[in-house]
Order: sequence, then C-alpha cells, then structure tokens
Amino acid sequence: MDLAFHQVARRPPINSAFLNFPQEMIMQMAKWAFAAGMSIAVFTTHVSAALISDPTGDFLPTYIGAHTPDLDVVSATVIFDGTNFIFRSVQAGAVGTTPSAFYVWGINRGQGTPRLALITGGGSTYDASNVLFDSTLAIRPNGISTVSDLLTGPPTVTTILAANIHATGNELVATIPASLFPSRGFSFAEYGFNLWPRDANIAGNVQISDFAPDNSTFLATITVPEPDTLPLVVLATGVSFWLQRRRSPQTG
Repeated sequence: MDLAFHQVARRPPINSAFLNFPQEMIMQMAKWAFAAGMSIAVFTTHVSAALISDPTGDFLPTYIGAHTPDLDVVSATVIFDGTNFIFRSVQAGAVGTTPSAFYVWGINRGQGTPRLALITGGGSTYDASNVLFDSTLAIRPNGISTVSDLLTGPPTVTTILAANIHATGNELVATIPASLFPSRGFSFAEYGFNLWPRDANIAGNVQISDFAPDNSTFLATITVPEPDTLPLVVLATGVSFWLQRRRSPQTG
C-alpha cells in the first residue's frame, strides 16, 4: 500500500472551511476564546466579594427599643458556595444579649418590592424604599428560624434546622440551601440582600433597629462559576486542545 495513501486513510476526512485558515490565525483565535472563557468564569467566581460595613451605633431614629449592642449590625456578607447561601453578620455585642432579638435577611430574587417602604415611629420617619425583597430568612437564635417565599399566597414558610444556625460571640452564621431561594428572574449573582434586626417585644416595624446596608441591597460573593459560564469554558478548552493535537507531529 502506498505510504501517502495509508497516512491519509488513517485520518477521517474533514471538509470544514475553518481548516483553510492559516494555522497561526486559528491558534490565535483559540487562545482568545480560551482567555475569554476563563475570564468570564473568573469574573463570575468573584462577582462581588462584598463585606458590608455598617457604622456602630447607627440605630434607626424610628426604633423605640433599647439600644443593646446585639441589635446593632456592624458587618454583613452573603456567600454562595454552589449549594448553599451562607449568611454571616457581626453585631456590636454578643448575640443573645437581647433574648427577644431576631434577625431578618431580605432577599431579592428578581421580583423584589419595597415592602417596608416608609417606617414611622418615635417622631421620625425612615425611608426603606430601596430595600427590595421577595423572600426572607428570619434567624431566631433562641427559637425557630424560617425561610418565607413572599410571592406565593399565602407565603410558603420553611423551618430551618437548628444545626444550620450558629451564634458565636458577636457573630451569627446561617447556612441555607439555595433551593429554598428559587430564582424569580435573577441569577444567583444578581440576588440582592439586606439585613435588619428586630426586637420581638415591640410591635410593628418600629421594632427594626438597624439596616445593613442602609436603604439598599448588596450582592453575594460567588465562590463557584455559575452554570451558564461553564459551556464556554469547556468549549474554549476543547478547541485549544484539538488545535494543539493538529499541530503535533503524526507518529505511527
């Protein structure tokens, strides 16, 4: 058998106009695609490494309860690890100082509305119209914690296992399955969050002592690429690998 014919027969015929481009140009395109794919993945991995700092002692003027330090949030952050949302806050004092204190996280999954709007109390008004949310996580260190989907009627309430809630000194951490916060239009990277403590011994919204952040929301830290970025990364890697194989000398 003719050697040239034997070598051609070993390789499947490829009738692609793509292969008519100069090899250097194809390799450069592959490098660009690979770099773009990895850049998008990295960008998504670190969407917003947000640690919200909140001034100490900034109790709402509408709050009519005692200014105890565990009702004063000094920092807040939310992390998505691919399976769970991890809600973490640090208060100015030890959690549990106020037995009736509980902590509400508002989550905007895409259809958030200003459900708190204007709060009036203590002779003052507080504008919370930019605190948008369509679900809540209520953390009760001395009771039952719950997730509520406010877009169902009546709201769907899910009880959270006590093992998912940890209070250590001034820090309060809740690990909640992301499945309890199904999207209402946003990707996980677009979800908005806000935290406000409450004193259950006081009725109405005048029981809210603080907002973190003030009259706004923040994004979670995403520690894994979101699913919609993975195909681009895989495609870019595959194209780069295939072209490298084509450039390698044929043996055997």
